[in-house]
Amino acid sequence: MGLRGEGMTVQFKPYRKKRISHIIKGILSLLYAGSIVHLVRYGHLSLYVESRLLIPVKLAAIGLILIAGAQLWIALTIHRPAALICECCADDAGQAGEGQSRFLLYGLLLLPLLFGYVLPDSPGAGDVHDHERHAIPFSTHEDKD
Repeated sequence: MGLRGEGMTVQFKPYRKKRISHIIKGILSLLYAGSIVHLVRYGHLSLYVESRLLIPVKLAAIGLILIAGAQLWIALTIHRPAALICECCADDAGQAGEGQSRFLLYGLLLLPLLFGYVLPDSPGAGDVHDHERHAIPFSTHEDKD
């Protein structure tokens, strides 16, 4: 969305991009903190983290919540810059692929969260060699007596 006047277009895109970027960072931080809190609440954190690192990971969840709050606060209080950026004098060098690289980066940060919610978090749930739950027909030469 821009304003036109005397042959130049004024755009507010950098302001919006910063706000959206801070919102995404805040949401990602909250999702990571939420996954840690979920694992702590149901007692499954020890399945992923060594016992002597449980307290630092819990503290990291608190830090992630604080970071998320700060990112969302910045997104809410960010103001439009005093100097508007216009097409005639804006330096767009190096910004052509910036949106795609951010999208890829945020996607990579979401990938472990998706694995955490999709994959089971009980001990041995993904174990192929658990013969009590899975009947895997292996045929060997010894079985053909």
